[in-house]
Amino acid sequence: MFRKALNLYSKLAGNDEGESSTRSVNPSKVLSSMSAAVDGDNKWKLTNIGGIGSDEDKNLREQAAESETQFEGAGQSPGIEIWRIEKFTPQKQDALADNLSLYSGDAYIILKTTELESGEYEWHLHYWIGKDSTKDESGSAAYFTVNIDDLLNQKPVQHRELQYSETKRFHSYFRSVTYLDGGMDSGFKSVEPEVYKPRLLRMTGIGQTIRVLQVPLEASSLNNGDVFILDNGLTVYQFNAPNANHNERRRAMEIVQQDIRVQRDGQPELIILDGEEIFECDEFWALLDEKLSELPDAESLGDDDGTDDVDFTAPKKLFRISDESGSLILSLEKEDDTLSESDIDNDDIWAIACDGKCFIYIGERTNKDEKFYVWNSCSSILLAAGLEEDAPTTFVSKQSDVSVWNQLFNN
Repeated sequence: MFRKALNLYSKLAGNDEGESSTRSVNPSKVLSSMSAAVDGDNKWKLTNIGGIGSDEDKNLREQAAESETQFEGAGQSPGIEIWRIEKFTPQKQDALADNLSLYSGDAYIILKTTELESGEYEWHLHYWIGKDSTKDESGSAAYFTVNIDDLLNQKPVQHRELQYSETKRFHSYFRSVTYLDGGMDSGFKSVEPEVYKPRLLRMTGIGQTIRVLQVPLEASSLNNGDVFILDNGLTVYQFNAPNANHNERRRAMEIVQQDIRVQRDGQPELIILDGEEIFECDEFWALLDEKLSELPDAESLGDDDGTDDVDFTAPKKLFRISDESGSLILSLEKEDDTLSESDIDNDDIWAIACDGKCFIYIGERTNKDEKFYVWNSCSSILLAAGLEEDAPTTFVSKQSDVSVWNQLFNN
């Protein structure tokens, strides 16, 4: 279900590679695009640890050190904290009214702090990668994520989140999540009518969360089940389709009133079109490529059911990730329905592929460099493990909540 939804998201966003980017991958074919296999078919060289000390690595370390003030006090009180990576520097964002806006050209770090009945804190650290973000941006976000984890003594459970493939846990934090093209600079800022480029937003409910998607400025993007905002700078149209629900309508109104109008000093005129009124507004259709005579049914983007659920009885693969001979080596240690905790140790990093998901355990004696390179090489690890590149990935350590990790073992 979620794979279908991701492909549809990509199509709606005008990405022709959506289908191919989520197909199943043969691990043996991945090797040709990675470093050479070593010591047999069950070991792969992921990256050269010798990169530590390179100019790129030094720059990242310097930026990380200079940015430590951005993380002061992180996780010291219950709530959500958000950092956007701007020019390889983390910038703390305001978490407003449970509504999150994300830009496809950026990377973000989201920290959720919860106070338990014991008075202790529990942390979940999410590293979000926009579909159009650069490798450098995602790499620096990985570095900062490791930094926050160290600041909190390796206690956070960490989650890798790819745009449109986020976990159910991630979406549970927010009433709505808005996806916009470009970077932060392309937000709902002041506009000049003669130069403003119109955009079309779609509000659709998935589970308990409203997703707001920027879709192609085409009549074919419309349907009879969602709410749409056609933003033309100083004129904004809100189209409430006949079968749209109350939550979608409310979120659309919030975007218009709290985001668009506020940031443009209240100038935009709002025109609300309910149901069949859409066919009487020629100005609306003039901004699109054609006028429809009827609206198609809404195509579902999926739901939240099962996104984080794991079938622990499914076949498993156990991989060791170690820095043999100065390189990060992924080796298949065991392939079986049953695993025992005695199969692993604390000297290395371990990954278990189960039920289309990946769980990575950070051994106690793993150093910071290894942790960073595992985060930054996550796509290669997933592909070599026979998983999809956007497979849900969770990182744990002995100090963090390992309840899900422990369920992967039979003892």
